[in-house]
Amino acid sequence: MHDHKSLELLLPRYVKGRAPPEVDAEDYFTLHAPHTIDTIPLQASLSWLSALDSALLPKPGAEVRNIVSCPGGACLLKHFVLMKRLHAMRSGRVIVRRCNFFGHEGPLFPPWLAGISNNQPKNKVLCDLIRTHVTSVTGWPQDPRHYRDDPQAACAMWMSETARHFQISNAPQENMEPLILLLDCEALANCPHTSLVHKSTGDLYSQLEGFCLDVPSPFSIFVDAPINASDPIFLSRANVTHVHLRPQSR
Repeated sequence: MHDHKSLELLLPRYVKGRAPPEVDAEDYFTLHAPHTIDTIPLQASLSWLSALDSALLPKPGAEVRNIVSCPGGACLLKHFVLMKRLHAMRSGRVIVRRCNFFGHEGPLFPPWLAGISNNQPKNKVLCDLIRTHVTSVTGWPQDPRHYRDDPQAACAMWMSETARHFQISNAPQENMEPLILLLDCEALANCPHTSLVHKSTGDLYSQLEGFCLDVPSPFSIFVDAPINASDPIFLSRANVTHVHLRPQSR
């Protein structure tokens, strides 16, 4: 009656929808980025992948978020994840989402993007994205109270829930750095924020820039659209790196 250990072993077998012991990278991309195709030959992209990897790694002693802007970068995204973050992907610590639904509301419109469209606070939008991701990769419903309007707390839950489900040890592990990857971000990049203003120019932030700043330090986010890296105040809050895709030589 009080054999809790046996209950813990048996219960997962009868919980409907419990996720597998690791995330299948191909299935994940098919679900969340179905039209992502690596159009750049692997050998030609190796230097870009190394630059991307370096830019996305947390910087020792710099407690600010990492933002990598790479317009057109979706063409090398799968290469990058499979080569540089496969362990993290399999352990639920990579979030990939397409944003091309933004501005085209409909039955398939993702709820987290609807939050941006409805001018909800961006920290709530980010928390909703993280919560739905954790639910999908672990198969365990997540209590919204643990993800309410606090990206730092939401990311802490992301780390703890994936550590529990995927049995991730506390010891440092290579290629396990958590990462958020947003594709098809042009509409978000061209949509003005409702309140945030670049002090140096007086221009409004874009919705994409506001969303990126809600990612807590020292986590990292990749976007395939331009980010304004000229505002000193913006740069004091984030490491911003632009990775340029050079034309292939013929």
